[in-house]
Amino acid sequence: MDNLQTVLMVLDWAVMLLQIAVQALVMIGFVRIAVRPDGSPVWHMAMGMIALNAAYAFRSFYWIVVPIEVREVIGKEPPNIAMSLLVLAASLFFLRMLLLLIHEAERREWNIITAAFYPRRLERLLDSLFRRKV
Repeated sequence: MDNLQTVLMVLDWAVMLLQIAVQALVMIGFVRIAVRPDGSPVWHMAMGMIALNAAYAFRSFYWIVVPIEVREVIGKEPPNIAMSLLVLAASLFFLRMLLLLIHEAERREWNIITAAFYPRRLERLLDSLFRRKV
């Protein structure tokens, strides 16, 4: 193993350990919110952050810590599916949060998919930007 490869391997581990430490702090903060499920936008944000951090932590652990021999047996698809499902769950929590942030009187006009385009001014702006000029 040459010096550059050794330096990169040590740097890889150092960054991963720092990432895990910082993610642990984030998780501690958001878990404290998530254990009080009240359906609020903040709760949905906490759940989304937990799922997103779990996906990133799982990804780092699998690709850096798990020995290559084990990864060859498991393959790349099962862990990638698990990570993608966690990111999908996080995204759904974030979309629900956006919906809940819409003023209650207007919320009935929106759903979890369209909430990302609130307020309508943004929708009109995007429409005018991408409308074909004749």
